[in-house]
Amino acid sequence: MTITIRPPRETDKEVWKSLFADYLTFYETSRSATSTQLVWERLTASPPTILGLLAERDGVVIGLVHFHVQTSTWADHGICYLEDLFVVPSARANGVASLLIQRVVERAREHNCAEVTWITRSDNGVARRLYDKLATLSPFVRYEIDLEATPGTSTLAIET
Repeated sequence: MTITIRPPRETDKEVWKSLFADYLTFYETSRSATSTQLVWERLTASPPTILGLLAERDGVVIGLVHFHVQTSTWADHGICYLEDLFVVPSARANGVASLLIQRVVERAREHNCAEVTWITRSDNGVARRLYDKLATLSPFVRYEIDLEATPGTSTLAIET
């Protein structure tokens, strides 16, 4: 089984949309067609504003990864944030996710990044077993304010 990791091409749009939809379904969420189109445009822009790679086996796309480089106050160089990673169930446990992460690390090095970071749900045991082999679990806890769910005036209590 030969796995090829490559950037997305215009001809990949429909298969990418299907994989991205499956990824979102796994996380029990969805995006509008407009939002999905925007992600695709960001991936395929010249230059892309979101970096992406696809895993392909025997001419069939079986996985995707999306990532981007951001500046940091904590490092002299950029930080690479791995945002989305998905492998079709029939191709899992064959090293595809590891290979996708390895290519992200290589790209991060090319961009002179100080680290690659990502998050996953705490109950994603299968992925976490892989991640525990490849990376160090961070001691940080993530907090969120969903601005789409709370539009308009902020209701945050600000201490002065």
